[in-house]
Formats: sequence, C-alpha cells, structure tokens
Amino acid sequence: MYRWLLAGLLGLTFTLSASAATYRYGTPVSVTGTLGSRQGVDCCNMGKEEVVEFPAIILDHPINTIPADRQDEEGPVNGVLIMQLVMGNDSQWKFYKNNQGHRARLTCSMFVAQTGHHLTQVLCNVDSMKKASPKDTFR
Repeated sequence: MYRWLLAGLLGLTFTLSASAATYRYGTPVSVTGTLGSRQGVDCCNMGKEEVVEFPAIILDHPINTIPADRQDEEGPVNGVLIMQLVMGNDSQWKFYKNNQGHRARLTCSMFVAQTGHHLTQVLCNVDSMKKASPKDTFR
C-alpha cells in the first residue's frame, strides 16, 4: 500500500516539475505569486543557529531553474514553489510589508542558495514589484 502511494507521489512530483516553466539564473524574469513570510533556520546568527522569519513569494505555479551556462557551478532545481526575496531598497520593503498575503508580480534575477543565510533553494533578487491583476500569470 505504502509503495503504491509513494510511487504515485513521486510520479506527481515528476509530472509537476516536467510541466513547469524553466528559467536561467541571473536573467531577469517576471513571476507571480503570493507575498508572505516563512520561517527558516539561519545557520550563523551570533555564532548559533536561530529560527528566523524571511520574506518570500509563494509562486502561482512551480518553476524549474538552470545554470546561466554549462560551466556554472549552480545546479538546476526543479519544482520551485517558494523563493526567499532579496530586496535592496526601502520602497521594495514597504511594498512587501503592505502587500503580504496578496498576489504580486515581481521582476527578479534568480540565484541558487550559497550561504547559511539563504533559506530557500532558489532566491529572487528583486528588481521591481507590483500588484498582480487577476489575469496575471507568468506562463
């Protein structure tokens, strides 16, 4: 019984990631999803692990990511649904705080987690943010 259930779940996961849009790291892309905060374990806060909240986008649809070129050490990641947001200015933080729990369209460059402060497999370095319309989707 459990084997069949596990096989079914693996098949569903493969099907979802196979039909997902694929994006290259470092290339600006537009994605839609719901803004929110998530919890993760930061590896090195004052020398010890600590549970922290981080800004995130929960994507409307899973995506796959691939390296910018074949020489790149960043590996592909399939079925990405949540990305940690990297925001560089006050207006982005203000938009994020005022729109948590709401859908948004972000333009960002994605990159793979590289340090213990990166709390999702793929991160989104935000260029711009705006409210998503009901018809907005990145597909």
